[in-house]
Amino acid sequence: MTEYRVLVTDRRVPELAGRAGERYGSPPHPEPEALTLARLLLDVADLPEARGPWRAAIPGGQRTVWLEPERPE
Repeated sequence: MTEYRVLVTDRRVPELAGRAGERYGSPPHPEPEALTLARLLLDVADLPEARGPWRAAIPGGQRTVWLEPERPE
């Protein structure tokens, strides 16, 4: 079964948010768990069928979340 990393980029206007943006990449998860994490990060009940990118407003900026398939070593 393919596992997915959940990738997150927060872009913020430092003058509004008091800090710049950040990036995060999760450890690999099975697809259902990765989608659950994406929904939690975006604070939504449902996501479109695609694997992102999905966007949501956050204080002082925007959050982008997407799934990336984990490549076998």
